[in-house]
Amino acid sequence: MRKSLTLLCFALLSSLVLLAQTRIIKGRVADEKGNPLPGASVQVRGTKTGTTTDAEGNFSIAVPTTAKSLLVSSLNYVNKEFAIGNGNTLAITLKANDASLEEVVVMGYSTVRKTNLTGSVAKVAGTEIENRPNLSFDQALAGKAAGVQVNTSSGLIGAPVNIRVRGASSISSGSQPLIVMDGVPLIQGDNGQLYNPTNALADINPNDIESVEILKDASAASIYGSRASGGVLMITTKKGKAGAPKISYNTYFGYSQPARMMNVLDGPQYTSVINSMRTNAGLTASAANGDYNGDGITDNTDWQDKVYRKGITHDHQIGISGGSERTTYYASLGFNDFENYIIVNRQKRAAARLNLTTKVTNWFEIGIKSQFTRTTLYGLGSGTGAALSGVPFGPLTAYPNVPVYDATGAYYIGNGGNTVAQNTPNPVAVQNLNYDTRDNRRFINSVYGEISLLKGLKLKSQYNTDMQIGFTDQYWDPAVGDGQGLAGVAQTVATDSRVWSWFNTLNYNTRFGDHELGALAGAEYTKSYATFNYIFGLGLNDPLIRIIAPANYGTTGAENGIDVNNGLASYFGGINYGYKGKYLASFNIRSDAYSGFGRTNRWGYFPSGSAAWKISQESFWKSRLITDLKLRASYGITGNSNIGNYPSLATFAPTQYANIASLNLNNPGNSNLRWEQTGQFDVGFDMVIGKGINVVIDYYRKKTKDLILDNPILATVGFPGNTITENIGSIEASGFEIALNVPVINKRDFKWNISFNGATNKTKVISTNAFGNDIFGGQSIVRPGYNMSAFYLIRWAGVNSANGMPTFLDVNGVAKQYDHSAPAANRWTRVSDGAVTTAITAADRVVLNDKTPYPKFFGGLSQSFSYKQIDLSFDMQYSLGAYTFNNTLQNLVLMTGTRNKSVEILKAWTKAGDQTDVPRLFFGENQSTLGSTRFLEKADFVRMRNIQIGYTLPKKLLEKAKIANLRVYAQVQNAFTITGYKGMDPESNANGNVNIGLGIDAFRPYLARTFTFGINLGL
Repeated sequence: MRKSLTLLCFALLSSLVLLAQTRIIKGRVADEKGNPLPGASVQVRGTKTGTTTDAEGNFSIAVPTTAKSLLVSSLNYVNKEFAIGNGNTLAITLKANDASLEEVVVMGYSTVRKTNLTGSVAKVAGTEIENRPNLSFDQALAGKAAGVQVNTSSGLIGAPVNIRVRGASSISSGSQPLIVMDGVPLIQGDNGQLYNPTNALADINPNDIESVEILKDASAASIYGSRASGGVLMITTKKGKAGAPKISYNTYFGYSQPARMMNVLDGPQYTSVINSMRTNAGLTASAANGDYNGDGITDNTDWQDKVYRKGITHDHQIGISGGSERTTYYASLGFNDFENYIIVNRQKRAAARLNLTTKVTNWFEIGIKSQFTRTTLYGLGSGTGAALSGVPFGPLTAYPNVPVYDATGAYYIGNGGNTVAQNTPNPVAVQNLNYDTRDNRRFINSVYGEISLLKGLKLKSQYNTDMQIGFTDQYWDPAVGDGQGLAGVAQTVATDSRVWSWFNTLNYNTRFGDHELGALAGAEYTKSYATFNYIFGLGLNDPLIRIIAPANYGTTGAENGIDVNNGLASYFGGINYGYKGKYLASFNIRSDAYSGFGRTNRWGYFPSGSAAWKISQESFWKSRLITDLKLRASYGITGNSNIGNYPSLATFAPTQYANIASLNLNNPGNSNLRWEQTGQFDVGFDMVIGKGINVVIDYYRKKTKDLILDNPILATVGFPGNTITENIGSIEASGFEIALNVPVINKRDFKWNISFNGATNKTKVISTNAFGNDIFGGQSIVRPGYNMSAFYLIRWAGVNSANGMPTFLDVNGVAKQYDHSAPAANRWTRVSDGAVTTAITAADRVVLNDKTPYPKFFGGLSQSFSYKQIDLSFDMQYSLGAYTFNNTLQNLVLMTGTRNKSVEILKAWTKAGDQTDVPRLFFGENQSTLGSTRFLEKADFVRMRNIQIGYTLPKKLLEKAKIANLRVYAQVQNAFTITGYKGMDPESNANGNVNIGLGIDAFRPYLARTFTFGINLGL
């Protein structure tokens, strides 16, 4: 008993001694605005004693009486030491990190502080992309970064977007940038299997994006070596931050309509023009107005009004993020439903994402970034462009003097009073009876583990997958349109595309004295694979049973195969060095082996080097105007692996000789084929003027050599097309870029910020092959010594005001006119003396070197205003110096048929002295619409991409409801376009992602103008 009592007394005395040696400190940690900082670390300096703050930022900690200070830290805030003093309560305020100093950019397999960049990199924040009615994130990049041209070439949902970083980098191979999301190289391009395009990037939810970094020069992009000649887009998705869970709900509702429309003839105008054309040609009238649906009113149909609508759109995004000092998470669910203004065109996307990072121990971190999307695209019934049943070809060319429905309420498919018929299907019937639907499911995933081996040394291993499974189902009704001539058509395509990649990196970062060193070494292996299964049926027996089977179709067939099967092995490394924070240098090298090349040239090596000098940190720098100035310079080599599958190998394809199945040489192959290589030099300035005016200026010059082109060979060799693919061409490009960010006003209640960027680019063809042969595409040409993709056209000389004849210049500049009413041998005469002469032909085309589809100056302008709770923003895009060939107008002024015409034809010459660009009306006249400069137009434009106004409710009103923030807004996407171009749109591009033949406006659907109202809610 005595022993127990003695022990108890000793324990009490020990506790009293211990209490006498410590005391309890309580406090609260908040930011500069007074908001609590949960999860902040509070540690007694010089000890291992510590704690973290609760959800309200409060903490309580027992500290020794000898303790002098506490170390307090929190993510995204400057660490600070606080003296304890004699009191027992502390109010601690942490300052947010200076974004200009701590902002980092993603550079391939590592990150670099923006202030230490030696290369040319542009960054677009996720806030500039999210909550906007863009069908894919790439559309939202238009006008956002200097030197980055984003061409939304069509208003059709699913149309891919052309992206060019500092112009084209090839002639025959791809020039799209490599796109990497969280380390995953993405499948991109057109996934459409039949007639409707499908943009693979539409599967990416823009609302999950934290930022997009665009690696423009070789020093920045060369870490991706063989895939980087077109630049690299690095997408970083959102992640959680330590603290209490944050829940957000963002939504918008609205509608879309055509941003502009071409005007065509109404019923009476059409009848008058067609009959005048025929009368002038000595023919009988063939068009008549009438009442073909029996409603007592003369039929006069505006087919654009019938095929277009106000398409309803809505978007919903729920996100939750948070975590602790060890584990952070971000999760989201999204649903988007966008009805286009075209009656059947629609896209629905459901998306889910989970980003999770956790520190298992102080030296081991693991993470996962995973996204699943299901995208359903409802395309046009019979394709796009100039397809008879396509849009806008159908609504623009269909007879306007016939009705939509007949007297029984069925679709009217007759010709009305038009006795000279031309194949013009009922546009409404085609779109409602036919369909083309694609269902795409995509899984993008990355899993990584990172070990801190030593101080500053980290080993990271990451495995990536991008998998998509798609199914396209198309049907053409036998009663109308393109299906009529084939008695009904059904087609299905099932696709399976997969990309696997695995990389391992060692990153080392250290400081010693005035020196800062970073080193990277790594390896990556990538495998791409895609298969398809195609089934078709022609000649439908029973429209109610559309199953593709021999019992229901007169002809059926199937085909399957491999679209993509290649691999890439890569090894890379780099060193970053800094001295005194003002002398910076970087060196990278990557070696790639691509299975598409032969064994002798499978490996390519892509080095780069760059340096920067922070001049403003020198002691001699005394300028008060320019407070920060950095000079950068770089040179490097990148490659292009976007060359198709196994062009180096001789391949065979099944064919038929008489009734015997056989194999024929399909590609002769060339085992000596090697990489296209682009060497790029860049010099630039980064500066800050006055109080925060940021300026970035760059000049670059790049040359691509060893271009992969078809080289002519003797026909006796027996190769297909009498060509062999070789490395024989070269092109050269140069340009200037400027980016400005100006905080015009930065007061407490009123802020005004301006961001501007502009760029020039000129690409010249140096060589093609040993013969200097021309390469053609669309209405353009590639010829050594000339600008890339210069238009190659006959020169239009206008309409002869004396007689209304169309006139042209031949290759020697002689003016010639055409009279379709004259005998065939006498139709071409010289304008000067009326003497009969030779005809204008394709041989009279000339290279218009200063007229190309590439703009001479392009960029964007954004402005944002805020006054107390009100905010307003404008996003503009501009393009100057480009030209577009208006093939749409060329078809709408044809005099060789009875399809509807553009109202431009009402300007036709009628009498001597008329000054017009439209020749006299004459049915059958087929020369005035030759491919000439008559239809080549300046494509200059200024487009208001987005106008948005919002109001954020005061926090005092929201506190009782425990709402963190609530903002309501309204916006207009593609509000207006200022242009002198007369066609569908100055950015129209009918030929897809090509380098030659851009700038052809051939019945591409108008861009959509979208009005939306939205809510941003945070809890």
